[in-house]
Amino acid sequence: MAQGVKKGSIYSLIGQGGAAFFVFLFQAIAARMLGTARFGSLSLFYSLVLMFAAVLSSGINDTIVKNISFYEAARKDKEIRFVYRRSIFLFVIFSAILTVLVVIFLRYISLRFFDGKVIIAFEFLIGVLLFSIYRIFFSVIIGKREFHFVSLFLILQSMFLLIGVLVGLLFRKDVVTANMGIALSPIIPLILVVTLISRNGWVSFRGETSFIKGVNIFIIGMSILSFLDIFLLRLGPVLIKLLGGVNANFYNGLYSAIFMPLSFTRTITIALFTSLFPNISRAFGENNMEQVRRYVLKSTGLVLGIVTAVSIIFYFWGPIIVRIIYGSNYVVNRIDCVLISLVLGFYLLGRLNNRILIAGGFYRVSLFSIIASLSIAIIVSLLLKIAVMPRVEVALLAGTFTYAITQVYFIIFKSKFI
Repeated sequence: MAQGVKKGSIYSLIGQGGAAFFVFLFQAIAARMLGTARFGSLSLFYSLVLMFAAVLSSGINDTIVKNISFYEAARKDKEIRFVYRRSIFLFVIFSAILTVLVVIFLRYISLRFFDGKVIIAFEFLIGVLLFSIYRIFFSVIIGKREFHFVSLFLILQSMFLLIGVLVGLLFRKDVVTANMGIALSPIIPLILVVTLISRNGWVSFRGETSFIKGVNIFIIGMSILSFLDIFLLRLGPVLIKLLGGVNANFYNGLYSAIFMPLSFTRTITIALFTSLFPNISRAFGENNMEQVRRYVLKSTGLVLGIVTAVSIIFYFWGPIIVRIIYGSNYVVNRIDCVLISLVLGFYLLGRLNNRILIAGGFYRVSLFSIIASLSIAIIVSLLLKIAVMPRVEVALLAGTFTYAITQVYFIIFKSKFI
């Protein structure tokens, strides 16, 4: 049975909490078994897989979620079938393009990001494809607002991520085998989610369809927006790798050691976003603007409260938290904890506004905002001439602040949402 925002958020929070627990175990165990430098290399691989899975799947995911909710409210089954067919068609094209590009630039990718190991580049491609396929089928469950199943599969996917990494590390305490565990981890959850969708008849490709004008541009635009959004979130390890010189993996290990405990903030807010997006899309489909207004105000207040509380906690106890989780070798500065917590906070506020604007049909505003944000982050990282950690953190703070504030301005002064 479909659930609303309140019940959906509770289910999603349970799922996100369980998922965060398994991801935390994966990070903590890998950090202790591999050491700072090799853990930094593993974290970079994981970040790149998630980042490029967003290239293939996130735009299509958002298209499926938005349109299932919107057209189910309007009782238009032909349009829903059209969205399914067009989404799969474009996913196949995107996958083929990415595969060709990885093969062409295999040596460069291996040397620049994976310490010259070609096998890791192939693991990267496998992981991106499997994570993308799983996320697309998972988006059907979100669009149907079946959040009790959403909760279950969030936990299952992260549990098999932990299992995959553990099997890889037990086979050989090496980054290559751990990476393969990450890459193959979506297989069993994918089989289970496809079985669930098939048994309930939630996806139907048969029957008449009704053409939706502009859907191709929308899917492509959403794919670009989703990729750039997660690229902004995962930009830290990439910039450190490019700017950190011979100690880049070590700095990435420290950055990840701070970022990963902060991920529980993202866990809570993503639970809200997961239930908010299909429900606010449905409210727009029903033209219920009063409901839209309530969703916007309540979700914004909740996110601001969570982000403020976490920033205060990490100001006082951030370095202690990192040492407790990862061990005495991970010594971090208070200022790094504060800056990274603020980076994540502004990103989450921007991500919330992104969900609201996409549901309301203003995805181009979010696209402009994320392009401006990334441009500012990259420019600041090139202009600053300070130590690599604060250099990257300040650059990301400038970018995420821009991402949040530009969308807030549009929602308050240009839209009719509130």
